[in-house]
Amino acid sequence: MLRHRIVYVMCLLLANGYLFAQQSGEQSMWNRFFDFLSASKADSAYAVRHPYRFSIKPKLGTSIGIYDVSWKGDGTSNRYSLRAHPIWKLGVNVSYRNLTIGIQRNISKFFDDGGSNNTEYSASSYGNKFGGEFSYSLMGRYTLWNANDREWHKRLSSIQSKRLFANGYYVFNHRHFSYPAAFTQSYHQKRSCGSALIGLFFSNEWIDIDTSLLQEEAGEQLGDVRYPQQITSRSFGINGGYAYNWVLGSKWMLHGSLVPSVSLHKKGTITFDETKQKLKQEPIDLGCIVRMGALWDRSRYFAGFTAVLTLTELGKGLVNVTDCYVRTRLFYGFRF
Repeated sequence: MLRHRIVYVMCLLLANGYLFAQQSGEQSMWNRFFDFLSASKADSAYAVRHPYRFSIKPKLGTSIGIYDVSWKGDGTSNRYSLRAHPIWKLGVNVSYRNLTIGIQRNISKFFDDGGSNNTEYSASSYGNKFGGEFSYSLMGRYTLWNANDREWHKRLSSIQSKRLFANGYYVFNHRHFSYPAAFTQSYHQKRSCGSALIGLFFSNEWIDIDTSLLQEEAGEQLGDVRYPQQITSRSFGINGGYAYNWVLGSKWMLHGSLVPSVSLHKKGTITFDETKQKLKQEPIDLGCIVRMGALWDRSRYFAGFTAVLTLTELGKGLVNVTDCYVRTRLFYGFRF
């Protein structure tokens, strides 16, 4: 409930700021502040900022999470693959210049309170030169896809996961390449162009397991092994890669980016019977973020599709966990 109130207040602030800007004229303090945040020296032959300050973008999407988990215990090695079912989510993004907030919830939550909680909150400020994003998601519908190389396809309600991710970036070729053209649609890319990127990231993940319910749901498949009640992982590092916008005519654009990451600091814990143990971490862990998108842009109206894949290692040693998380979005928006 508190998270919903925070998002509601942020939406009100953005709406009130817009109304204040309209009433006070171009020289209002609010306008000057956001002009500063969205200031750009982009070459207008390559990218231009849309004249509209506000946009609303309803969206339909899915999120898919895959955990590849290996337990070692009682002299045996066990390997399991947990997959989150693709869940249809409805949501909306509200933007003022480069500042965007958004929420998505699984469709069943809009009509009743049944089913698992699968919700995502996001906030971002994308600029041509630098920017950042924040997201927090909850997932609670997993399937035991296989266990010890045997396929089970067993649906579980005993596993819940939470992900928090923050990322900041710097664009080297910011005069010609527009990062927000692909993700917040506050700019329009006029010519095909790419750029190298560099940035910092922070992530925190929690996997909560109801072990008594897990034994009831899949005890025969999992065998007589002691299972963790919670796995956590926190990491901080740098990333860098390359992004490109392909302009196809005056209304269409494709985006692709590949950004490998290196964790410089990482901590993880595993909880057995309320006793926490530290997870063994490698000196340097590698990860990757892949983004793809297609955009149709016609002045006040726009539509598109985006997909983001994140691959990370959460821990090694007693429990090895590899996380693959995919988000897809289909959206239609308008500016004013």
